[in-house]
Amino acid sequence: MANDGWMINLGDAVAVYSMKGNGASTGNQIGKITKNECFAHGANIGAGWEGVDYPVWFLNAQHVGTIGVVPNDVYIDSVDFSKYASNGTSWVKVDTLERKVQYATNAYYSNGDWLCELLPGSRVWLTQNGTHGATNYNYIAVTKVQTAEGTTYNFQGNGFVDLVAETNWLNVGSILLRKV
Repeated sequence: MANDGWMINLGDAVAVYSMKGNGASTGNQIGKITKNECFAHGANIGAGWEGVDYPVWFLNAQHVGTIGVVPNDVYIDSVDFSKYASNGTSWVKVDTLERKVQYATNAYYSNGDWLCELLPGSRVWLTQNGTHGATNYNYIAVTKVQTAEGTTYNFQGNGFVDLVAETNWLNVGSILLRKV
């Protein structure tokens, strides 16, 4: 299930707990990932605690991005974000990595430097596994962006788009990127 990228919870709500230094759950619930909500697998490659419990980055009830863990014995009915897209009311399986920008956001180079603003109607092309940013988990990797005005930027490797930009939530109805 872990792919170090963005996922969509298609099942019931899942409790998220604070994390001990070794990556195990403390048993202290800090939030939940609800049905149809997106989250990022929170592990960093090479992290010493990876594999103790399932680390996640999610938006808590105060709309603050938070790292927590879901115990490994808890099943999360999740799918890769890059293989599904929101049509505004549900998640649908898609055969394209192209998405339409629903709300204004920003595009960044792979080093985190700002590239451009993406207004509604802009397009982005996701990477195959929906990789999140190493320090900005709210970023999703893209191979190309096209502004609403038609300017196209192709990345050598990848760039990033901020999925949470401003006040966007990470669920099916308010997700920033939509089905084309």
